[in-house]
Amino acid sequence: MRLFIFICCFCIYNLGNAQQAVAEKVSGEWVLKNQDSLKKVVNKLFIKDSVQPNFHNIFVHQNITLAEKQESYHCVILEDTIQKIRVARIFVEEEEKLFFKEDGSFYSMYMICVGVDDCYPNIAIMEGKKYWGCGETLYCDTTKKCKSMKIISY
Repeated sequence: MRLFIFICCFCIYNLGNAQQAVAEKVSGEWVLKNQDSLKKVVNKLFIKDSVQPNFHNIFVHQNITLAEKQESYHCVILEDTIQKIRVARIFVEEEEKLFFKEDGSFYSMYMICVGVDDCYPNIAIMEGKKYWGCGETLYCDTTKKCKSMKIISY
């Protein structure tokens, strides 16, 4: 009887604390579940800034890490095509679903890149650790396509 009660309580606890998927695979394509709520969260990152982006494109992006080791990863990208702002956050993939990790680690950081053309957030692995960067060079240079970058831990 005690085992039954423990199992019921454990199941109820896990159901209450289950993390909801941000995206899932439907017919082979990644589909974001709630774009409006994601926009609201990301817009809060810009409250102190004079620039307020209007994200026209929101999509799941699959890419390969740069530098020492190539690993596949998925991230969400929110893009303001007029102001050339791109914001990304990496996902954790489990059973054809994508989740955000909320543990203060690399996985809970947002990368903000500002620039033209291929100035998209990227991830590099150096000395076994993951780092965000913008574009293929992983640093910004006002003479290049990526003009600025900022990492925000949420």
